[in-house]
Amino acid sequence: MIKQLDELVEVLNITVVFDSTTVTEINEFCKNSFKEKYNPNERIVFVINASQTRQKLIEIQLALNDIDIGNDFVVIVSTDKNVLDDIIWVAERISFDPRPMQYFDGKELIKLPMLVKDKIITDQNKVDKLNLPHSKFCVLPWISLEASPIGTIRPCCMFKDEIVNDHGIKFDLNKDSLKTAQQSEYMNQLRSMFLKGIQPVECNNCWEEEKSNRTSKRMNTILRLSNMFVTDKEWSADPKDLMFLDLKLGNICNIACRICGSWSSSTYAGEELRELPLKDRKDSFPYKANRSGNWPRKSLTFWDELHNMSSGIRYIEFTGGEPFMIQEHFDFLQYLIDNDYARNIEIHYNTNTTLYPDDDTIWKPFKHVEVAFSIDDLGKRFEYQRYGASWKTLNKNLERFKKLRERSNNISLQVCSTVNVFNVMYLEELANWIDEQGFDFVYWNMLHDAIQHCITSLPKSAKLRATERLLSATVSEKHRKEFKNIAFFMNSRDTDPELLIEDSLRMDKRRNQSMHDYLPELAECLRGK
Repeated sequence: MIKQLDELVEVLNITVVFDSTTVTEINEFCKNSFKEKYNPNERIVFVINASQTRQKLIEIQLALNDIDIGNDFVVIVSTDKNVLDDIIWVAERISFDPRPMQYFDGKELIKLPMLVKDKIITDQNKVDKLNLPHSKFCVLPWISLEASPIGTIRPCCMFKDEIVNDHGIKFDLNKDSLKTAQQSEYMNQLRSMFLKGIQPVECNNCWEEEKSNRTSKRMNTILRLSNMFVTDKEWSADPKDLMFLDLKLGNICNIACRICGSWSSSTYAGEELRELPLKDRKDSFPYKANRSGNWPRKSLTFWDELHNMSSGIRYIEFTGGEPFMIQEHFDFLQYLIDNDYARNIEIHYNTNTTLYPDDDTIWKPFKHVEVAFSIDDLGKRFEYQRYGASWKTLNKNLERFKKLRERSNNISLQVCSTVNVFNVMYLEELANWIDEQGFDFVYWNMLHDAIQHCITSLPKSAKLRATERLLSATVSEKHRKEFKNIAFFMNSRDTDPELLIEDSLRMDKRRNQSMHDYLPELAECLRGK
């Protein structure tokens, strides 16, 4: 068979893939076959002599993605009658290249047609409605700011850096205003970049999500703004009035999630402090995070500024910390109600679902209130990942919120599931549970920071197992599409898994837990890394 193939193309390199062939061996073969430029007739040949053809094709495709070898220069040889379907299946779900790998059936070289992959781009109607300069434009630097848990300021929660003044010093809400940060030269330059069509590297979290066919924060914001009444549709380097606010009002939180840190959780900070000698605590990051996390209770000028801009606010996100523990945010809601601003404002919460507000009638005057529950897994796995939370309490509070929705006309419920290294192998079970709950919206949130918990940090063996589970999951169509994009993102790059391994061992020791008791498949992959 290979002799016949040699008459059709120039075989550059060839290997036989058995069931026993490892991922490392496939990667090494691809590395040894890599060229900066191939001749049009050159081919790398994989002869698959394995019972699990699709699994081996997945491993081959991931290696090609990783080493950046185009599928045009790859030929698959196999006697499996389903091999063509499997090649297309892998190309649709995993390949970075829209062209599938080629197939030799013993007589002819079959070149499958280029696939038209799903591309999520900003709806042109929305672009036109807002008079946006181009389809990669982001409105957030004009109309929004994020207050971080420690009092620094960013254009949004996805932006990699905090806003700095002309001396390179981070703005601090203990003494600086939102307006000063919004009008800074740093923000002027960011807005100018978007006007010129430049995609800032600090916005890579959004660009990476969009490359993986996911709807980014940038795109969601354009959609939200396009559904509001907007009169000012001119875009220059000058800012507009702040309409959207993302308020992380300190790091007060009652649990210590594995994917979190002292930055966003006072409980997590307390854990870290207890590990340190007394003499080292005051100079440590968790100590400083807890002190900085008190900024909303110390900065009177911040609340005065919010009061002064309230007439123009249309959308507020309260995240955390845990927002239901922060009394100042309820006081601000009451101010908005007392001054008749509430009816124009939509609110979004992210809550860990361990608490229910004492007075849920405070939301009644607002235009709309969306409560997003941070639920990343089920049962004991949930409790392992969101340490200090109770699955029983979560379900009890969830039922209370469902009853609130039934008796209200402005409440919607969302689940926000953060995809990370700990839950990516178990999303099928989570997705099916979600479908039983009757949420109004489901958001699969891709974790980017901290990098050790991002799914790109998984070792290859774990990525292969997770990819197979995601792409073969028995879930509804809406989840199937998301799972495909999650798998694509996970395999889009590799990050050193050593940080993940070190962090997991440290956390298990701190909490007297064992990953193997909760996530045995992940523990096995990390141990055999």
